[in-house]
Amino acid sequence: MDVPSKLSAWCWIDGSCGPDWEAWSAIGTGLAAIATVFAVLIALTSAKREHDRTIQIRDDEWSREDARRQSRAAIYAHTFGRELLQAAVPLMRLYNDLNTLMRAGRVAEAARLVSSVGGGQGQLTMMERMADRLDGFTDRQAVAILNAIGIWNQLAKPLSPIAADVDQNLRVQLIAQRMVDIDQALLIFRELQELLAEQAKALGFARERKVEDIARENTERRDELLAAMGFVREGE
Repeated sequence: MDVPSKLSAWCWIDGSCGPDWEAWSAIGTGLAAIATVFAVLIALTSAKREHDRTIQIRDDEWSREDARRQSRAAIYAHTFGRELLQAAVPLMRLYNDLNTLMRAGRVAEAARLVSSVGGGQGQLTMMERMADRLDGFTDRQAVAILNAIGIWNQLAKPLSPIAADVDQNLRVQLIAQRMVDIDQALLIFRELQELLAEQAKALGFARERKVEDIARENTERRDELLAAMGFVREGE
């Protein structure tokens, strides 16, 4: 009679045999431990896969939101640029009128003009409305936009009336300072237009141009407008 394996059975003195429960229990415990390890590994793998999927969904959503934000910023930049040009025209007209009067020695008329009108009828409506929602713009662009709004609001208000008995030299200085403020505002507007043009290129229909080209075109446009109104630069 074959002797049963110690792992599978135990035998009585009379030769009858039965299962070796202790051995099988040890094997069962080992298999259960292995199964538990595999279950944990499967659970961890599933959790890692779900985590990666969640991260990917989040990143995709962030990318889409960033694209939407950039698209909105490009549209706003295009609109802001048009507003700046519309606001600059009355400023240039006022500068031209003041310059003409001052050259002709008509200081009193220039004083009345500078005291009766502000920067003009142009408005930066969209820029002011969106001033607290500039997240799609760079910090430099946002600061330039807010700066332009502040300067425009300052120039849009007429100066306090210049009394007739004010010293002539003081009157000339007040008018000259107003003209300097207007010229500075136009410079800031042009610089902001260059920044906005870079942003607006994302729209696709905006022609790609170098910053130098934009600056030159803005200067040429300004000079053409001034020339059309009869203003001639010094030395020309």
